[in-house]
Amino acid sequence: MQHSVSQIVAVSLLGGLGFVVGLLTVYEVWQWRRRRSPISLRQLVVRVIGGVLLLGLLCKVLGGLLYVQPGMQPARLILNYWAECVALGWLLLFVVLIDLRLVLKIRRRQQQTVAEITNKLIETFRAEHGQPDAVRPTDSRAD
Repeated sequence: MQHSVSQIVAVSLLGGLGFVVGLLTVYEVWQWRRRRSPISLRQLVVRVIGGVLLLGLLCKVLGGLLYVQPGMQPARLILNYWAECVALGWLLLFVVLIDLRLVLKIRRRQQQTVAEITNKLIETFRAEHGQPDAVRPTDSRAD
């Protein structure tokens, strides 16, 4: 079977992208295990599932570009194959939305923590230095 230059380029690009996705997924797990990542175990699992789904989708697209061509299989099989790819894409989108929701939850929690720390600092300052009076402008002109 002869492959065209565009197929070879597409396979190379998708293969490189797959390698990067796999590498980033492994890096995310490694950072979490070293306790250098602020994400929870639930979010790590969601991200690993997303990485696996993305790798699976890339493999299916690669297979589709190389082996699922009109004239090679019946039209029904080709449609089923690409419908599976679309379903995998929708499933991946759903996982990404779950991850986004978890990221926003972490962000909200961190904002609350910063607000609490700021309020405690203000209360501590006021307790140590007393409630300041209205700020009086200073006259910086030399007479």
